[in-house]
Amino acid sequence: MPPIIATNDFIAETFIHNNQLTQQQIRAAAPIIERALNQLSDSEVYEVKFLYSELDPNREYQVGERFQYQNQLYTTIQESIGRKLFMNNSEDYFRVTDKPSYLIENWKVSRIYQNNEKVRYGSHIYQSILDNNMWSPQDFPAGWSLIEEVK
Repeated sequence: MPPIIATNDFIAETFIHNNQLTQQQIRAAAPIIERALNQLSDSEVYEVKFLYSELDPNREYQVGERFQYQNQLYTTIQESIGRKLFMNNSEDYFRVTDKPSYLIENWKVSRIYQNNEKVRYGSHIYQSILDNNMWSPQDFPAGWSLIEEVK
């Protein structure tokens, strides 16, 4: 089943349908809820990931705002318009919001990893330090950086 993406409109329709809040109340609360979501820590955001809206390429994002794109959470680190995520220097404007270690997938032999992607290998979390990395941290340690030991 695909993940549910809950935008403020989705939340509003749900509350209105359940006769809990009016449209006017939701419109007033939406920016407050969005600001509160942007105050969560990186580990907390994944508990409520479905509340973050999808990337709007035409929207002007402020520093600290979060959004989803291709099932990944991003945080704005420099004021920018959303379409800059597709440009080569997007890391100047947005960063991938780190997943908590319990959500990081195991290394897979059939997968090719890109720079900065994280994997679980044995009892450790590693981050690829190169693009097109198809080797395990054990087989090619120079292609990986040890991030943490998982208990």
